[in-house]
Order: sequence, then structure tokens, then C-alpha cells
Amino acid sequence: MVFAEAAKLVGTPVKALIDKEQRSVRFGDRLVQLLQTIGSGDHDYGFGIDTLPETYSKLANNLGSAVKKVNDKTFIEATTTVVTDLARSGNVIIIGRGANCILCDYPGVLHVGITAPTEVCIQTLQRREHLDPDEAQDYVENSEKARIAFSRKFFKVHPDDGTSYHMVLNLGQMKP
Repeated sequence: MVFAEAAKLVGTPVKALIDKEQRSVRFGDRLVQLLQTIGSGDHDYGFGIDTLPETYSKLANNLGSAVKKVNDKTFIEATTTVVTDLARSGNVIIIGRGANCILCDYPGVLHVGITAPTEVCIQTLQRREHLDPDEAQDYVENSEKARIAFSRKFFKVHPDDGTSYHMVLNLGQMKP
């Protein structure tokens, strides 16, 4: 719901916002972006993106043109607007999206962090999504990297910092 409304504000597909939040930017991605900038600029450096090895060209093309259309400022402003509007409407539960940081001083909001050991996350994902152990582990590890990168980039905090929450629930300590 948050990204659906933010996408309307920005005028971009919802997937572009989800990709921006859930994508961890690796060194290779940053390198390709730099090379794209050099290769597409007004200066002639003797090479362009088309002269890179095929794997880098494919990576550059797969960076997602929709993601590149939404800059960080636009992304976080739209997300903040939607999260704040939802909070104003009352009686909502907002999971993730930096809501605990966006609404840190908002009155009447209860911030609850949810955590679980990696093994519990993997087992839950296997059960819910019918993934094999390696697929589930890769998904959990990549999601965790993206979650940390998102929080650090936009809010300058680690998402597991307990001071951002009124309480933290450890799902590893709860019985299913």
C-alpha cells in the first residue's frame, strides 16, 4: 500500500520503488553506473558502455531503467508523504518502509521491531514459499543486506538499533 500510493505520487511503476528499497547496491553495480556515466557523457574517453565485456553490458542493461528514473530524493519524499498520511488516518499498521524513522516523533505511534534468527527466517520462507534451503538462504541473506543498506542510506541508522523502537519482538522466541 505504501509503495502503491508513493508510485502514484512519483508517476512510476510500483516495482521501481520496491526495487529501490529491496535492492542492495553492490560494488559491481556502482562500477557499472560509473562506467555508464563516463560512456554516455559529452567527453570521449575512448570507450563507451558498448565496449565493456558482455557480462557488464548485460548488467548495465539490467540495472532497471525504471529504478534509475526515481532518484533518491523523490523516492524518500514520496514514501514519507504516504507514511505520514497513513499515520494521520489512524488505526494502521505500517510494516517496514522506514516508518519507524519517518514517524519517530509522531504522536500516538507505537514502534515495534520484529526480529528472528536467520535459521528461523530461512525455515519460514521454505515453508511459506516452498523454496529449497539454498534458495531460501540466498533470499534471506540478500533481503537482509538490502534492508540494512536501505536504513543506512535513507535514515543513517542500522535497522536493528533497538532505540528506534518502543519494543522488539523476537519471533525466534515465540511458538508458531
